[in-house]
Order: sequence, then structure tokens, then C-alpha cells
Amino acid sequence: LLPWWSQWILNVPWAIFHILIITLQAFIFMVLTIVYLSMASEEH
Repeated sequence: LLPWWSQWILNVPWAIFHILIITLQAFIFMVLTIVYLSMASEEH
């Protein structure tokens, strides 16, 4: 078994990776929503 500090060291990059993916998904969703709303408002 690994000691607790090695598990912590291995978990830190994984947590940072998850946070980056969540923020990236939120940013992409926000950009797509703004683009869609601007396109929809231009048509009317």
C-alpha cells in the first residue's frame, strides 16, 4: 500500500484536472449560449 502522502500527491493533479474541465465546460456552454442568443435575436 502507498503511504497517505503519496496518495495525496497523486490526487492533486487529478483534482486540478477536474476543476479545469469543469471551468472549460462552463466557458464553452456560456459562449455557445451567447452566440445562439445573438443569432436568434438577429433573425427577428
